[in-house]
Amino acid sequence: MRPELNIRKKVTALERRKAQLDALIDFIKTHPLTASESRLFGFAHKTGLLFEDYAVIRPIWKDNKPALRLERHSEAWFELYPEDDDPQEPGTHSVCDDVTGLSDTEVLGLLEKLHRELVPEDFEGEDDA
Repeated sequence: MRPELNIRKKVTALERRKAQLDALIDFIKTHPLTASESRLFGFAHKTGLLFEDYAVIRPIWKDNKPALRLERHSEAWFELYPEDDDPQEPGTHSVCDDVTGLSDTEVLGLLEKLHRELVPEDFEGEDDA
């Protein structure tokens, strides 16, 4: 491979990763309530936000720009969804393809809905009150 092409590919890949990190940083700054409920989590080649054992916000590349996808997440995924062949496939996991345009309150609402869906025992007794 020609050195110029090799260098251009590497620089492009790094610029995309940087853009995804910048999108995550911007999200954290503009969604302080959501960000305070999460912790940084290292994926294979990315950093995202983990919400206990029910959701993640993962940076992705969509339509030639960075996006932050909200996904269901559980360490016990196969116990909850035994029919799911590939837990890395976004189809069954994806809740919202890009949360960057949502308000802090809207994102928190989605997260609460997911939390109730995946960890209902955390809300036992609440409905009775």
